[in-house]
Amino acid sequence: LMIRRPPRSTPKPSSAASDVYKRQLRKTINSSPFVLHPQRYTVLQVQECSNPQPHFLVTHEAEEVTVITTEKQRALLQSDILQEQAWFQLIEFKMSTPFETPGFLAAIASQLASRHLNILLVSTFSKDWLLLKEEDLKAGLSSLHELGFQQVSS
Repeated sequence: LMIRRPPRSTPKPSSAASDVYKRQLRKTINSSPFVLHPQRYTVLQVQECSNPQPHFLVTHEAEEVTVITTEKQRALLQSDILQEQAWFQLIEFKMSTPFETPGFLAAIASQLASRHLNILLVSTFSKDWLLLKEEDLKAGLSSLHELGFQQVSS
């Protein structure tokens, strides 16, 4: 007669890695303050943007040209605007470790999505940027503080 014992429960090998990942993410969030820029921003689809210099971001794709710009600079593109989404507030994340923290943007997006906030995220080489609709700003800032981010002056 042989009695079989169920196997011992052992932690999944990935749980240790997950803990390391979570600690690294928390450390990055705590050491990556954000700046709320005071200007109002709009997102435009335009026919063309011959001078990208005064705008925050200009992307040229095969299907469209998108410009993110301030309310003041919008007038430079008035005759080329095809579609517009306005008004947004721009948040700049001063990353402590760009490219080295998987899940950084996912944590931000998940937290804001849990509050039913629609966002636009943009990444550059050393910074991440978040555009929040003006009417969602208070809830968005509260969510970022809950995650552990600190707001600083520019």
